[in-house]
Amino acid sequence: MYCQYCGMQIDDSALYCSRCGRSTRQASRLPSNVTPTAAVVAPQDPLQFLANQVHLLGFFWVVYSAFRLMMSAGGMFFGRAMMRMSIHTWPRDVDPYPIMRLMHGIFVFSGIVSLVTGVLGILAAVTLLRRDRSGRTLALVAAFLALISFPFGTALGIYSLIVLLRHGASENYERLSVPSA
Repeated sequence: MYCQYCGMQIDDSALYCSRCGRSTRQASRLPSNVTPTAAVVAPQDPLQFLANQVHLLGFFWVVYSAFRLMMSAGGMFFGRAMMRMSIHTWPRDVDPYPIMRLMHGIFVFSGIVSLVTGVLGILAAVTLLRRDRSGRTLALVAAFLALISFPFGTALGIYSLIVLLRHGASENYERLSVPSA
């Protein structure tokens, strides 16, 4: 007999698969014309596939956005403290204030971008997990904004775009979503 989960050939009396460790109670003998890998790689319902991926995307967006919000708060706090401390390390004949103003602007800008993308990501995650109609749109906007945040934002943005822009994803998400109250 073959394991229905990983396709490994196992003894007929085995209670568990030796490769994946899952129970073999529900495993059945495969017909002679079906290979074990063909039984494992059965096509999945596109609606169920999208539902699983949307749930996973919601979880990833929560984790990524919480990280972005922490980085925003930490960057603003430490950036400000580091600038105050570094003024005293410059040589006396160099005026550090023009450079410090530029650095302050960079810290503030990056903090605001992190804050906006973090909040937008949290909103996208909540709407995806609740399956609101606006969830797909918010997640797509957040995905495009996250593309510039290498490496994690880029990876999550690409994954979100692949899942939410694939053929039939718009119609399937509409079928999954619940009407807004």
